[in-house]
Amino acid sequence: MKKILLYLFTFLLVFIESVSDWADSYFGDVNFSEILFQLRSPLAATESSVMNAFFLKSLLPSIIISLIVFFLFSLLFKYIKDDNKRILKIVVIVFIIVFSIFDVVHALNKFDFFKYVSLQTTKSSYIENNYVDPSKVSIKFPEKKKNLIYIYVESYEASYFSKELGGVKEDNLLEPITQLTRNNINFSNSDKFGGARDVSETNWTTAAMTAQSTGLPLKLRLDNSDMLEEYTSIGDILHDNGYYNEFIMGSDASFGYRDLLLEGEAYDKILDYNEMIDMKYIPADYKEWWGVEDRKVFEIAKSELEKLSEKDNFNLQILTSNTHVQDGYLDKSCSTKFEDKYSNSIYCTATEINEFIEWLKTTDYYDDTVIVITGDHITMQNNYFEEKDSRTIYNLFINTKSTFYNTNRDFSTMDMFPTTLSAMNVKIEGDRLGLGTDLFSGRETLIEKDGYDKFNVSMSNYSKFYYEKMR
Repeated sequence: MKKILLYLFTFLLVFIESVSDWADSYFGDVNFSEILFQLRSPLAATESSVMNAFFLKSLLPSIIISLIVFFLFSLLFKYIKDDNKRILKIVVIVFIIVFSIFDVVHALNKFDFFKYVSLQTTKSSYIENNYVDPSKVSIKFPEKKKNLIYIYVESYEASYFSKELGGVKEDNLLEPITQLTRNNINFSNSDKFGGARDVSETNWTTAAMTAQSTGLPLKLRLDNSDMLEEYTSIGDILHDNGYYNEFIMGSDASFGYRDLLLEGEAYDKILDYNEMIDMKYIPADYKEWWGVEDRKVFEIAKSELEKLSEKDNFNLQILTSNTHVQDGYLDKSCSTKFEDKYSNSIYCTATEINEFIEWLKTTDYYDDTVIVITGDHITMQNNYFEEKDSRTIYNLFINTKSTFYNTNRDFSTMDMFPTTLSAMNVKIEGDRLGLGTDLFSGRETLIEKDGYDKFNVSMSNYSKFYYEKMR
């Protein structure tokens, strides 16, 4: 029993170090909030390559290294003289204690655990002082309502543009949608192409969707099991104004509790990987990448739009997955212009988006539909950018009103909430909803008013108002 316990303890120490190194190399700068969230969410829906990478690069090496270390310890105890065994045991125990402390502290520090605790124990009234409850302001739709197609593009950044266009890459990875971006409304942080700032508690998919649909971050606490429960979202507002809400994704909606988020936002239909099988869009044994690759998702969206176009008004939202880490998915139809797979995946996604928009232009409802294309968050692909690079999240508004306020803006994805409604010619009293500001209005965003650092930290600070409102 002592030997078994020694081995298990050795394995645990090696595993903690191994899994933290693997997660850091695979997902990049993952913070403790996201880890806490993912630990609570169902693992069954995780893409198989992620689980395979975890097994091959973390779990299996931990088992092998632990066996080697345990074998060496056993040899030492077997061949050392009896009168020295007591000293060896003390040395081993001291080593294990010291290594345990170092190992745990190192792993926790890598994922900003201590920063997380510090921020969570710092009280702030920032959210309470700046939150605009959508149920308490006038939101007036025009007599002729616009439909909405909202496309969340996984890990899509304006940073993928070439440097001359406002990005940070040598090559223009977004070349297929460059003209589309030029001809429509892109809210930018500069006088070139750009986008939204990365903000705490909004930088993984479920948190990003929460931010863009409710104007709120997704904040979790170690002692709080309530998540994604009470708030007013764009889905709620559109549903209350006669819209049919549908969400399409090629992955399992239960991953990251996205199904709970969408059900809370009054979605009439959630068409995910499992539902696509039930509706015979794909065979029961079909599995590509996270479930269904983006090209097929867009084809399914076209079929769904034929039905939706018969509704008085519709809100169709789509979540892509091809540009998810690690290295993305490269469709067989895609060209390979670049040396690395991830760049080709980014370029291919831009191609597929442009093709989808070109198809939409041929439909009878195109002119009556506002189309929003946006990244959910910046990519977690480790070492794809230099540390010094200034990175922003891509956005584009098609078939909307003109504006003089779309350049040199400092904003977050939470501003997408009122801005999307405004793009549909909805009048919002005070031009603000949640923590977001209507970018079309020209009114200062909270980041422009208070500065990025204050806003960013305030999203992670303890907010009694937030936790009480979200229960």
